[in-house]
Amino acid sequence: MTYLLDTNTIVRYLNGRAPNVQVRLSAVPLAELAVSAIVVAELRYGAAKSLNPAKAVAAQDQLLSLNMTLVTHNTSEFSRVAGLLLDDWE
Repeated sequence: MTYLLDTNTIVRYLNGRAPNVQVRLSAVPLAELAVSAIVVAELRYGAAKSLNPAKAVAAQDQLLSLNMTLVTHNTSEFSRVAGLLLDDWE
């Protein structure tokens, strides 16, 4: 089963406010976790408005690095993102 994480779940995990969420996330294999582009955008927006944007983005990056590869022909654009795995199928 794949779990699609919502913004509120991720924020509560990052803030340490939901022990049950932390237990569940640690029990689920990374391959079974997913995050939508909308959730990533919401997280980035929240981080930009936070008291320490750099720290918030770093915490998000650590959590969101789910060992995924972006399939795109636009590698010149995405190659600017440090640590992002790319694969051009063309």
